Amino acid sequence: MIYPATEAIQEAFLAHNLKCVAEEHENESLVIIGMTGQTTSFRVLFISRSKESDAAMRIYNLVRFTSDKQEAMIEAANDCNARYRFLRFTVDTNANTVDVEYDFPLNQEDIGAAAFEMLMRAAIIIDKCYPEFMHCLYG
Repeated sequence: MIYPATEAIQEAFLAHNLKCVAEEHENESLVIIGMTGQTTSFRVLFISRSKESDAAMRIYNLVRFTSDKQEAMIEAANDCNARYRFLRFTVDTNANTVDVEYDFPLNQEDIGAAAFEMLMRAAIIIDKCYPEFMHCLYG
């Protein structure tokens, strides 16, 4: 089932001439969109799991690193989290990746417009933080 939040997000993106795909799964529906910033490219998932206007934005594998870089990546993620309250940078210590998260308030009014705004903010914030993660990798 394509949940209402997924439909609203897809419609908002299409209204802004952004190419995206909606997918239906057993327990969730998704809008998937590729983004290219000034410093990197990434894939963004908007996930909905109920008929309520619930949605979560996830960016998996923004950065991949070796286990010897974990501590530096955690420090960089914490630094970015302290500077930017809208996004949460997380370090998956099992997969050795940096991921990005944002959870929309339940029953967010005009979830499509809110998702578009968060997508644009995320691109700006990632462009500012990505070099810090690259510095951890390459010095």
